[in-house]
Amino acid sequence: MSSKSARQGVGSKPLASRASVRAAGKASRPKQGVPQEAPTNASRRAANTQGHLRRSGRGDFSAPKGMKVDPYAIVIHPMVTEKSMGQMDRHNSLEFLVRRTADKHEIKAAIQQLFDCEVAKVNTRITREGKRATVVFGGETTAEEIGQRIGVF
Repeated sequence: MSSKSARQGVGSKPLASRASVRAAGKASRPKQGVPQEAPTNASRRAANTQGHLRRSGRGDFSAPKGMKVDPYAIVIHPMVTEKSMGQMDRHNSLEFLVRRTADKHEIKAAIQQLFDCEVAKVNTRITREGKRATVVFGGETTAEEIGQRIGVF
């Protein structure tokens, strides 16, 4: 059997040689390590998210910074755990369960309005129970004093 007859396909159509297949593959593949041009298709561009009201995933809206929001709608209740009691002593902070769509600015304004105190910092995290806000108090305000006012002890 000759090499030419071995390359014959079904229906006596000649098959492509290995060299031609390799050359065709190199031409269509991009080189590694070379930066590629970014796609200019309009459908791939990022959507404009700078609207008047920011849309959350649950179908309701969170208010912009300037809008007034009811503080009782933001703060649900304090979270009293062994860890939060330790943080109260060490870091002058309390932990609250808050509305999931509330941002740190809204939480800070709500705590200051509810308890007439100064808030230094707000840290948030999302757990299975919901969104938790750790509020660090500043100035003359102590977390123990706020805790006694709301009945944590």
